[in-house]
Amino acid sequence: MGATEYGEEIKIIGIRKKRMAHEMAQDLGIHASLLSAVISGARKIPVGFTERLAKAYGLDGETVARLKALEAKAERNAVQINFKNLKSDLAKETAMVFADRIKSLDDEECEKLLEIMGVKIGGKQN
Repeated sequence: MGATEYGEEIKIIGIRKKRMAHEMAQDLGIHASLLSAVISGARKIPVGFTERLAKAYGLDGETVARLKALEAKAERNAVQINFKNLKSDLAKETAMVFADRIKSLDDEECEKLLEIMGVKIGGKQN
């Protein structure tokens, strides 16, 4: 099975950092079989995986944005928000309401929200 677009990005990171797949798995604290499955698309991208890659390899903002855009296109069952990272109860309430209402938003409404947050379609920052 070939690599997904997200998986190709992981492979490019490995090449740039001169790391073999088993070394990358060690760096990320996961089994090599999980990394291989994520690269090939046999397993869904785990929650927080892009952030883990960014931290382990000191990825620049453009690379992280590209990974996030590819991750958004990938099949997912869930997105996790760490409430410990939110600054206020209002931020927590906003996240909960957003999670509940996102399914009813059309593309135009989503684009407006992304604009408010300073994000262009495709993950590029304003």
